[in-house]
Amino acid sequence: MYWTEIFLAFVAGVLVTKLLGGLISLGFSVLIMKESRDSFLRIAGHTSQTLHEIQQMKVMEMHRMQKTEKEIKILTSISEHNMKIIRDMMIRGFMNAFPKKYEDLIGFSDWDSAMLCLDELIKKERKKFIKQ
Repeated sequence: MYWTEIFLAFVAGVLVTKLLGGLISLGFSVLIMKESRDSFLRIAGHTSQTLHEIQQMKVMEMHRMQKTEKEIKILTSISEHNMKIIRDMMIRGFMNAFPKKYEDLIGFSDWDSAMLCLDELIKKERKKFIKQ
C-alpha cells in the first residue's frame, strides 16, 4: 500500500509538471507570435510609407522635367498598381508563414485591416509611453 501511494504521487507529479510545462510553452508561443505580428505591422507600415514618399518624389521630379500630365498620370497609376501588388504579397506572405495553430492571433486579412491593427498598436504604445 505504501509503495502504491508513492507511485501514484509520482505519476500525479509527472502529470502536473507536464501540464504546467505545456501551459507555459503555449503562453510563450502566443507572446512570440503576437510580437512577430506587431513587428511585421511596423515594418510593413514603414515600408509602405517610404515607398509612398519615393513615389511623391518621382512625381515632383517628373514635374521638374516638364513631363506632360498624361505621362505623369500613367506612371502614377502604374506605380499605384505595383504598390497594391507589393502590399498584397506582403500580407499573403506573412499569413502563409504564420502557423495555422495561431491563425486567430493575426487579426487582419488584407492591407486595410492590417493598417487598422497598426493604428491600434501605435495608440497602445503611445498610451504606455505617456503613462511612464
